[in-house]
Amino acid sequence: MPPRDATGMLVTIRQEMLDSAARGGASLPEAHTVAASIRTRRAVDGGFAARDGAGDLYYTVFALQTLCALGALPDDDVAGYLDGFGAGESLDFVHLCCLIRCRAIAGVAPSDQEREAMLRRLAGFRSADGGFAPAPGASRGTAYAVFLAVGAIQDLSARLERPDELAGALSALATGDGGYANAADLPVASVPATAAAMTALRHLGEAVPKSRVAWLRAAQGANGAWGAVAASPSDLLSTAVALHALAPNGLQADHTTRCCRQFLCACRRTDGGFAATPDGNESDVEYTFYALLALGHLTGAVASAP
Repeated sequence: MPPRDATGMLVTIRQEMLDSAARGGASLPEAHTVAASIRTRRAVDGGFAARDGAGDLYYTVFALQTLCALGALPDDDVAGYLDGFGAGESLDFVHLCCLIRCRAIAGVAPSDQEREAMLRRLAGFRSADGGFAPAPGASRGTAYAVFLAVGAIQDLSARLERPDELAGALSALATGDGGYANAADLPVASVPATAAAMTALRHLGEAVPKSRVAWLRAAQGANGAWGAVAASPSDLLSTAVALHALAPNGLQADHTTRCCRQFLCACRRTDGGFAATPDGNESDVEYTFYALLALGHLTGAVASAP
């Protein structure tokens, strides 16, 4: 059964991530500097940018998620910027999902006509195996695309069509060593793909095999963090999504948990934001959100420790 709250209402991927990021922000010293760092990325067109430059929906969604988690959404809404994309007719798959998430966070609800158009556009990225792919007409879906699509359909308050096929497409990406690959033509397990598949399966109401949970736990490094693939350096994104996927199975507060928090804090830069790694030169909108997401799960682990 998909996750539900205490009242029996379905919980979305967006809600889960924002709730954890809010806990992370509340646990962070001088959290107000995080919001200030994000605001410096505001572009003149109303969106948010990775560095200097025009707004981009990809970075706008991470900026809005971070500001929402901190209770600091812009006083001037971003409706004008988002309205400029219509129903996403000209957008690729990832940016379409970003537009839908941005609207959900900013409270800029699409009209009924726009909502139906967005759902039709999403359906055009359904792959032949029942999953979703970044390009239309694909024979096989990817773990990341299924994760994004499930979240986008939830954000539109729509019903997931043929969820069994979605689950089947994800199961087909399972690798022999216990993880999930992102795509069938690159059958190498990765932490982000495994985390995406595990999270999507749970929201499809499917049980995540214990062997997949064990693989993800085993991929944790001695510093408490995760890298994208075996033997790769730890990074903030991989660490955050791994913690998010493992949290429903319980996170124990122990030495590695404390080491992980130290790793995350080492990624913080002087402007209050976070970089991808401790040696990263500049903070980034995307990684700042992932830092709050990860810290929120670690805070939960500490609170549940005996």
